[in-house]
Amino acid sequence: MTTGKVRGYALPAYSNDQERPLAQSPRGTLITINEYMQWVEAGHIFAASIGEGGTKVDFAEVAYDADQPQFALDVPAGTTVIPLKVQFVLEEMAGTDNTFILATSSGLIAAGTSTANTTAQNMNTSAVSTRTTNTTFRQLYTGNGTAPANSAEFWMHEEPLAVSAESHPKIEWNVMTGDLPPVIVGPAALVGYVFATTDGPEGHAKLIWAEFES
Repeated sequence: MTTGKVRGYALPAYSNDQERPLAQSPRGTLITINEYMQWVEAGHIFAASIGEGGTKVDFAEVAYDADQPQFALDVPAGTTVIPLKVQFVLEEMAGTDNTFILATSSGLIAAGTSTANTTAQNMNTSAVSTRTTNTTFRQLYTGNGTAPANSAEFWMHEEPLAVSAESHPKIEWNVMTGDLPPVIVGPAALVGYVFATTDGPEGHAKLIWAEFES
């Protein structure tokens, strides 16, 4: 591997306008890492779960209800969030017409009647991970929060058939597969809906997002 040099803005251990090594391949092409991986290293990526380990949850909604999402990530003023991945791993879909929706809101959803989710963790376990999330993550609304304002649905998925408990379908929105993410500038929110006719599915969900000062 050969090396070059780059001059630019300060990074840790460098002052402004100071040269630093720039990795190159033997062909002279630059060696770079994915931008999202850079965010991980800088401590800007957080992950949270709905249902942990072997404990599944019941996504009990049987119809779309704007002010009762399955989860809401409230982003306060001064904070910007970019969702990177939302994954559902379902242990059972007894109902039919299972629908999954991700949307934005230009206002906060607030608590309504919901469960506070305290699982959010920084995905960098080094000293950088002392950075904690500014967001508030709530799940499984059974009483109205605030309906999303100026809502923009950016992903929808439908599974028309019931699936037995022996099957474990994985349904995922992922920026790494080319799905464009929204930029959620607080005060605003990310909301997710899961519902099915007759009987909502059961399983787990994982949310991963990047978080910055606005």
